[in-house]
Amino acid sequence: MTVHQYEYYHLSYRYPNDAVLQLIILYSSEPKYGSDSAIQLSSLLSNPSPIMHKSSSLHVLQSPLVDGWKYQACQWMLETLENAPIEAPPNFTMREGDMLFFPELNTGAGELEGVRIVGPRDANGDFPLLSAGIEKPIFPTAIAVNNSPAELRERYEQPLEQVLKQQGFSMEDLYGGPDVLEEFWRSPDSEPTEVKEKLIIPLSKCKWLGLER
Repeated sequence: MTVHQYEYYHLSYRYPNDAVLQLIILYSSEPKYGSDSAIQLSSLLSNPSPIMHKSSSLHVLQSPLVDGWKYQACQWMLETLENAPIEAPPNFTMREGDMLFFPELNTGAGELEGVRIVGPRDANGDFPLLSAGIEKPIFPTAIAVNNSPAELRERYEQPLEQVLKQQGFSMEDLYGGPDVLEEFWRSPDSEPTEVKEKLIIPLSKCKWLGLER
């Protein structure tokens, strides 16, 4: 009598966004499964939520609004991230968490007036464009709550530097030196986004001004 060996393995993997993938594996020596086969019996992804890419892109855009700065008091929204802006390259991709820069929104109050971060979908399925500070970076709570200080730095240090570089500045300039800047990145400022009147901005009618990675 042939005795076949069976072993079960229960494996779990936790993603950075706390989603957990669980696998149940059967290891068998039975010939019909092939010699020493490993068969996945089931898998379960629990607590699913969007996994934000570690590196954020900076998209420089011009809105379709005339005198867009007059609409600063509104909460700008995108209905979709799929429609490419005017003059965007064929490989255009925008993701939740990416940073946008609308130069037209800079009125002189601060170098970051025109910066927005694509926030999580709201109940209507729209993506809010969240303000990220005016004179210095202040991350919206909806973004900061899902990222550690180290992750915020990894995702947004380069895009912020690119925004400031276009205006002849750097993060060190804003903070008066490297030591103070390091202190900021150890505990980045954040605040909740104010409730504002919503304004839908059609991405397909925005003009593409560039992309920095």
